[in-house]
Amino acid sequence: MSRLSGPVTAMIVGGLTAGTFDILSAFLSWAPRGVAPVRILKGIAAGLLGKGALSGGAGMAVLGLFLHFAIAMAAAVVFVLAATRVLPQLLERPLVWGPLFGLAMFGVMNAVVLPLSANPPQRPPEPTHVLLGLFVHALAFGLPIGLAAWRFARQP
Repeated sequence: MSRLSGPVTAMIVGGLTAGTFDILSAFLSWAPRGVAPVRILKGIAAGLLGKGALSGGAGMAVLGLFLHFAIAMAAAVVFVLAATRVLPQLLERPLVWGPLFGLAMFGVMNAVVLPLSANPPQRPPEPTHVLLGLFVHALAFGLPIGLAAWRFARQP
């Protein structure tokens, strides 16, 4: 059996770690408001399928979880490809570039992906939600991707 290449390992580790931290932060931040994790996952599925997904069963929650990790994995692929093919300096300072990438992802998600989704937000997010989202995307999303790229994708 062959070993995965460094960049592929970076993509997998970075994407899975970022996706896990991000979804856990969503579960924890919405729990005090009484929003169950399954509702959050159905909300993600609703971004693809529309509001009907919110009243769906467990399959909708599973789809939401899959979509969430697909986005996290895609983000890790973008970062690692950029770092290994175009901007190798991204690998030199993961504590800077990882969080900045996470902040860029927050911007893309909120300015492009969510408004264009099948279930766009009905009102602007609360300022505390934006601040929490910035913090999470910088440190719990972008940083793990940057560190995974630094650890696994650098040339010896």
